[in-house]
Amino acid sequence: MFEGPEKKFQRHIADYFIREHQYALLEQDEILAHNHPDGALTPSEQDIETTQRLQQAGEIMGITVLDHIIFNRTEYFSFLESDIEF
Repeated sequence: MFEGPEKKFQRHIADYFIREHQYALLEQDEILAHNHPDGALTPSEQDIETTQRLQQAGEIMGITVLDHIIFNRTEYFSFLESDIEF
């Protein structure tokens, strides 16, 4: 999802919510999604960490992360359906 050093990674998380929700005045829900072009649906450690950090950042801003979905060409992986805590 994001590349680069840890500080750059953390900045991207804040930038994501600020950019996507800068005009939001009410509490919102969010479903995160990205693709794995190589076809693997198993979330990486960075996918899990990113989901947890986005959930924590969203919580502060009144945004609930409902799920994180990883797609390939024919299937998907849902954090919610797989009971991965975030």
